[in-house]
Amino acid sequence: MVRALTLPVILGSTTTSPTAMPFLHVSHVLVFISDSSQLDVQYLQWFRRLDAVRLKNKDQLQKKFDRPSGRYCSPRALFVLRKPLEDAKGFEFNMEDLIYRTLRRSRIVTNNCGNSLFAVPMSRTFVHVGHEHCMEFIEGHTRLAFKQGFNDNVGRNAGVAYFRLAQLHRWVDVFEKMVHFFRNVNEIDIDAKFSEVRCSKAYPVALQAYHDNLPPYYDEFVHQAKVAYALKVFRAKAKGPTVQRLAEELRRECEEFWKSGHETCKEKSLTGHGCGKPIHATGEHLARVQFLSVCNCGRSRHVRMDPFSLIHANFSFYERPDCCADLTPVIFASKDDSEADMTCSETPIPPKFPSWSCVCLGPSSRYSHKVGITDQQGFFSGSNFLLPWDVKLDFPRLLSSGDSRKSSTRSTKIFIGLEYECPKGDRFMLSAPDTMLRSSSCGLVKETASKIVGSAMPLYFPCPCALKAHAQLMRLHVVTPKLAVDVTVQPRVQPAPSSPVFYPLEAITLTQSSYWVIRLPYVYKNKGVVYRPPDGTPWGVESARLLGGTFSVATGRPS
Repeated sequence: MVRALTLPVILGSTTTSPTAMPFLHVSHVLVFISDSSQLDVQYLQWFRRLDAVRLKNKDQLQKKFDRPSGRYCSPRALFVLRKPLEDAKGFEFNMEDLIYRTLRRSRIVTNNCGNSLFAVPMSRTFVHVGHEHCMEFIEGHTRLAFKQGFNDNVGRNAGVAYFRLAQLHRWVDVFEKMVHFFRNVNEIDIDAKFSEVRCSKAYPVALQAYHDNLPPYYDEFVHQAKVAYALKVFRAKAKGPTVQRLAEELRRECEEFWKSGHETCKEKSLTGHGCGKPIHATGEHLARVQFLSVCNCGRSRHVRMDPFSLIHANFSFYERPDCCADLTPVIFASKDDSEADMTCSETPIPPKFPSWSCVCLGPSSRYSHKVGITDQQGFFSGSNFLLPWDVKLDFPRLLSSGDSRKSSTRSTKIFIGLEYECPKGDRFMLSAPDTMLRSSSCGLVKETASKIVGSAMPLYFPCPCALKAHAQLMRLHVVTPKLAVDVTVQPRVQPAPSSPVFYPLEAITLTQSSYWVIRLPYVYKNKGVVYRPPDGTPWGVESARLLGGTFSVATGRPS
C-alpha cells in the first residue's frame, strides 16, 4: 500500500490564485524558497489572505471531507534562504528567531497548529541558509513524517496534533475534489475576501478616529482635517480592493454626521475665525477664540472675545469705566447715520463711531527716560522706552518796539514711541522699521526717534514671544515738552498694498508738557472689506504700513 506525503515547493512566489488553497489542505510539508537572504514581507501579506479564505470555508470543508478543518494535517513550513555574505550559521539562527516571532505576532502560527495556517517545529530547525545541500535538510523532516508524523502543538495544555498519511489513490481523489471546491466556491477571490475582513476591522477604528476630540460644532476646515486623518488611519489598516469603496463610505458617513447638526455657522469673525454656534439665522455669533488686549491708555490688559462687528473691535471693547474713564479724551467726530465704517481715502466723512482714541495720561513728568514706562504691563524687557526726538524751531523774539520780526533758534526734545501688541498682550517698541527696541545691559537707550519719525513704519511686526504671531501697531506714545510748541499727530494707515488710507478725520494737536497715548484701530474695514494681517508673506512696510509724516511740530503760544 503506497502512502502519499505531499511536499509542494514554493519558489519566491506569493500568487493569490485559488490553486494555492488545495495544497494547504492536502500537504504535509511546505517549502518556501527565497531568492534573497531575507524573507519577503509579501509572504506575510499572502499568508494572511490565505488564512482568511481558509477560515471562511473551514466548517464547510470539515463537513465535506470529514476531518478537522478538511486537512490531513497542519502542514509544517520550511524556509530556504539564499546564503548571506556573513557567517551563515549565526545568520540562520537569527533568521529562524525573526521568522518565528513574526509569524506568531501576526497569528499565522499559534499554540494549536490545527487552528493555524501552517506550523513550524519548536524542536527542529525550520530555516536553512543556502540553496545547495538543502535536500538533506528537507529529508530530515520527511523521514520524521513517515515515521511518526508531526506534533507541532506547544503549550501546557497542548494535545496531540491531527496527522494522517493517506493512500495514494485516496490522496489524488481528495486533491481533485479540493481543486474543484476552491474553483467553484463563491469565496474564491482571496484578495477580495482578505480585503473585506481587513477593511471591516479597520472601518470602526477609522470612524472613531474621526469622532475623537471633536467639539460639539466645528467648521469645514476641522471637518476636512478629521476626515483626512480618519482616511489615513483606515488606509493604514485596510488592504485590498475593498479599500476604495469603504473609504468613500467612510467619507460619506463623516459628512452626514457633520451635516446633521454639528456644522458651525459659516460667518467669519473680523480676524478670520469661525463662529462657535451651529448654523443659526438669528442671534449673536459666538467667538471660538479669545485674545488678550490692552486698553486705550495702556495701563491694563483684558481678555477680549474674537470680534464679529467693527463697533466691538474698535470701540465697545475699549470703553473701560474701571481704567480709562478718569482720563480726558480727545473727541473724534462721528455720526450715527453715517454710511462710512471708518474714515478713509475712499469715504472721507465722519464714521458711525470713532475707531481711534487719544487720551492724556498726565504731565510729562510721568515718563522718565532713565527707567522707561513703569506703570504699564506686558512690555518685553528693555523695550519699554520712548525715543528722544530733537527738534529745532525758530521762536519770534519781541523787541522793545514790539517788532517780532527777529527770531531765535531753540532746540526742544519730544519723546515718541511706536508700540506693537500681539494677540497674547505682549508689547514692545520699534527703534527703526525693521528693528525692535532693546536697551543696553545697563538700561541705557542710545537710539533716537529719527528713524521712526522720518520714515514709514510697518503695521505688523513679528512678535518674539512663544506664539510667534504678528504684533500690530496699536499705540503712539508722545511726551510733549514744556516749551510752547504745538505737537500735531496725523496718523495715516494703509493696511494693504492696494487698500485705501485710513486716518482720523482731523489732525490731533497735543498740549504741551503732557504724556499722550493715541490708540490705533484694532481692525481696518471699508465697504465690507476687512484688511487682515498678511498671511504667508513677509511683514514689512510694503505689505501694511503707517505712512511717514505722522508727527509734526510748530511753535505755539505759551499756555
